Amino acid sequence: MMSKRLNHISPQSKTEAYERVEAILESGPFVPGSRAVHRAHFLYALRWSQVGARISEMNDLGWQIAGVTLPERQWENGIRTAYRLDGKPLQSESPGDWHEDQFRNPLPHATGDLPLFASVRS
Repeated sequence: MMSKRLNHISPQSKTEAYERVEAILESGPFVPGSRAVHRAHFLYALRWSQVGARISEMNDLGWQIAGVTLPERQWENGIRTAYRLDGKPLQSESPGDWHEDQFRNPLPHATGDLPLFASVRS
């Protein structure tokens, strides 16, 4: 009997897959004249048929990966799409507040010592 988990991908292996896709999209091999990697590279050279699903998940998680339609002369076995990495998700250096990460100073905490609330005391 086949396990129902055959199609399941663990979160760790998905993270590894995302890192692998990102590394390939950053370093190539690129379609000549572009910064895009041909989908055929993933399918035939790497034998990775699920790259489209991983890229879709990555876009949902904050990456900006564009699918580029190639001119007919660059098609490979009828595959006319390449992928281009346009942006990565914001990585937090610490598990702290996004405001601290972006502006390098903490937000003031709500206390009675703030000038705006100095006249309002309970």
